Amino acid sequence: MLVTAAVVLASAARADAAPDEGIHKIQHVVMIMQENRSFDSYFGTYPGANDIPASACVPDPGNGGCVKPFHNENEKGTGGPHGAEAAVADIDGGKMDGFIKEAEARFGCEEAGGCGCPKGVEECAQDAVGYYDARDIPNYWTYAENYALQDNMFESAASYSLPEHLFLVSGWSAICPNGDENPMECVDSLEPIKPARGWGQPIEPGHATYAWTDITYLMARAGVTWRYYVTEGNEPDCENDEEESCEKVRQLASTPGIWNPLADFTDVKQDGQLGNIKPLPSYYEAVHQQPTCGLPNVSWVVPNQLYSEHPPADLRRGQAYVTTLINSIMRSPCWGSTAIFLSWDDWGGFYDHVVPPNIDENGYGLRVPGLVISPYSRAGFIDHQRLSHDAYLKFIEDDFLSGERLNPLTDGRPDPRPDVREQAPGLGNLLGDFNFEQAPRAPMLLPPMSEDGSASAAPGEPQTPALETAAASTVTQSSATLNGTVNPDGGMIGSCRFEYGTTSSYGSTVPCSSLPGAGTKAIEVSAQVGGLTRDTTYHFRIVASNPAGTSYGPDLTLITINLPSVTQVNPGAGDESGGDTMTIMGSALSEATAVKFGPASAPHFTVNSPSSMTVVSPPGAGLVNVTVTTPLGTSHLNRGDVFHYAPPPTITAISPKNGTVNGGRNVVITGTNLNEATAVHFGASAASSLEGDAETSLTATTPAEPAGSVEVTVTTPGGTTAATPADRYRFIAP
Repeated sequence: MLVTAAVVLASAARADAAPDEGIHKIQHVVMIMQENRSFDSYFGTYPGANDIPASACVPDPGNGGCVKPFHNENEKGTGGPHGAEAAVADIDGGKMDGFIKEAEARFGCEEAGGCGCPKGVEECAQDAVGYYDARDIPNYWTYAENYALQDNMFESAASYSLPEHLFLVSGWSAICPNGDENPMECVDSLEPIKPARGWGQPIEPGHATYAWTDITYLMARAGVTWRYYVTEGNEPDCENDEEESCEKVRQLASTPGIWNPLADFTDVKQDGQLGNIKPLPSYYEAVHQQPTCGLPNVSWVVPNQLYSEHPPADLRRGQAYVTTLINSIMRSPCWGSTAIFLSWDDWGGFYDHVVPPNIDENGYGLRVPGLVISPYSRAGFIDHQRLSHDAYLKFIEDDFLSGERLNPLTDGRPDPRPDVREQAPGLGNLLGDFNFEQAPRAPMLLPPMSEDGSASAAPGEPQTPALETAAASTVTQSSATLNGTVNPDGGMIGSCRFEYGTTSSYGSTVPCSSLPGAGTKAIEVSAQVGGLTRDTTYHFRIVASNPAGTSYGPDLTLITINLPSVTQVNPGAGDESGGDTMTIMGSALSEATAVKFGPASAPHFTVNSPSSMTVVSPPGAGLVNVTVTTPLGTSHLNRGDVFHYAPPPTITAISPKNGTVNGGRNVVITGTNLNEATAVHFGASAASSLEGDAETSLTATTPAEPAGSVEVTVTTPGGTTAATPADRYRFIAP
């Protein structure tokens, strides 16, 4: 076994590719982990997703026959057992048919009066195959419609909350000898030691020892900040989900618990970071900080029983809690650099039809919902990649740790984990849920207690198209290509169009370049629009219809190109040898990548503001246009951008050649290139006045100066005259 693990780990050490540089636009990762819902129980009828098959019917041994998945009007539900044994029973060798049987065994529904839910005995365990939709969880469906929904996300561990949360922070679950801080003494297990002696007793610090390495060890070493925010209140799960009952256990940020596992990790203690485990008010304090974001680089946020959505918690209350967490980020300075990963820790005994992949002896577990919410999230995208919560660790490592993994061969703190979960074969990459080329999207604030949404089509019934509005491309000053995807969901697409305009009311439409047909996969579509106004924000979305109805994609925006412009160069002339410093005034200069004086590039420039730059001129000759280039293009030529390379001035004669030390005498200076003279000096003293702008002569009034012979110099944009015998002037004492 150790040999095999070593081979896997060695292979993993070589497997990584460099992450997309756009990932570093995300400076804050916030993982919101709710409880106990399968993908099918929340999104099993979502258009375009891998949803409940029409043929699904789950055996009900207690009542006979089978039960087809149904819309559940009980917003608390009951679910079923969801420990390691229950996972095996529910999956049932890939038949995915053990859910009602397990629920009946747990709640005693085969015996009259033995059911633990408010419905009749014959209906109790059938809740396990009930599903919800926008009528019940409207905000979750709205997030899915406008951001990225993951329909192939599996819990990392085929078990309940404690091992899943251990995987969430460390990529492993194990048993370690109590008090032994040697990571190599830990043994792989989906039944790790719990943080208390009994389910009804208070949590005991130090009752469990988690000695293996977690992600905070790598973050502490790299200076990456983190917090683990715990909602104070009752534990959101029984301490052992194979148990038939459990007493509520108090959960505090300062005490370990099955949703607060970092408190018992030895490396967290050794790094002096136990103080990073905070109560939820600290999260709101960080989010509300002004003027910059107060969140750390990485945050986990876990609920209490009331808000967890763990049966019998109310779904609406949990959704309101999550919406408030998300709204607080969207209202804050954090939004523009944050990625929110919203998921549910395990399936809770609720039905799901997808067989989990067998990655190793620990999982994966059953499928759970996953959402990515960010200003850079794709809009209305359904991610079909195989994912697990291990992908969160992978994203954090790629964003903040230069791709370093929790790999015993490389992380400097070895433990005997069987594999590197972030590099499991087939694990997708969360980068697919982002478009870092798009302009950051505006926040979408939702009321925590939203009105009911529309009913979805039941399994097997026709569904409206699933739509993704994608970022616009080839955007110019007056035109753009609008993009999107259409999944017909089996119904023939009869119409497809883009709506666009300067407000979200749109006002203009353009047909898609082609109709996507009647398949069940997302098809890319586009449309060209023209006649747009430069430097203007436009809203757009995709709209498509099939026989089941019309769907409207999420709203996106584009900004038509605002090319840089140069309106003034000051000074407007300089030495042919270059090296003069000047100010360029104009607009849209912020992202300047180059400045040219005619064909020659400026050797140095500094952007002061969107309307101002400081530039050093290169060598040149004659009149040239100064242009500025940004990623959007190059400024157009105009009268304000002209720069004159002036030839150096010369002095050929001075008349008269002497005067009194009192000064005040007018002296005619003859030479070449004397126009645009800015100064005349008699020795170190400047002439008291200067007249004339002829190329070959000018008149200067002498200053007061001690007796003696001095050099006369003329300065123009082309430089200062060189010393010659012809430029001498003598001051004479009276």
